[in-house]
Amino acid sequence: MESESRPAVAVSACLLGENVRYDGSHKLDAWITGSLSSYVSLISFCPEIRMGLGSPRPTLHLTAENPVRMLETATGRDVSSLAHQASAQIFAELRNARCVAVILKSRSPSCGIEVSTRANASERPGSSPGIFAETLLHASGMLLVEETALQTETARHDFVEAVFALERFRCMETGTAALQAFHRKNEYLLMARDSTLCARLGKVAANSARLPGVEVMQQYRKELLSLFEKNLRNQAA
Repeated sequence: MESESRPAVAVSACLLGENVRYDGSHKLDAWITGSLSSYVSLISFCPEIRMGLGSPRPTLHLTAENPVRMLETATGRDVSSLAHQASAQIFAELRNARCVAVILKSRSPSCGIEVSTRANASERPGSSPGIFAETLLHASGMLLVEETALQTETARHDFVEAVFALERFRCMETGTAALQAFHRKNEYLLMARDSTLCARLGKVAANSARLPGVEVMQQYRKELLSLFEKNLRNQAA
């Protein structure tokens, strides 16, 4: 494993064994707190605790409206504004901590990537990202995965390799030569996961001299994240 830099990975606090769930419990994931923690620095977060809701707390759900709202199920109290404020604060903290990946609690109304929504008489039930997950999906530049996608040895191995590849990308210099060297060094790793997206990344690197440095780095990172996320989604399916 790469030893020059220890990547930062953010994790939903309940998965780290913290008693922050609605019923005062946790969802400890032994692989995350065990094996993964020996390779990376883990950063804990919980949107509901940041919202000031405490634990235990009333259950929450997402509505099927557009935009989606977060409500207390028993009372109908709208806590959407609190959720968005907490999400923005946590996102800023994770970005400042230079996180390259986030492990999210599945089915959570704040952290789930695909959460069931509740409809009223004039709406159809459906699904939506949780409030915090949506913030990350729109702006993070981090690898996003739910803990349910990391239940096999292959998926875990691929996730760790992706995290270290993203850390190497984060630490490298901006410029055509550096980007092309990064792609050459990681080409076989990328090709093994998705040959089509790997070829697309190769074209971005090959044509990097034609675009501004910041723009080409953003484009390459976006495609890189897409490749790793697609690989992990396919294993979870």
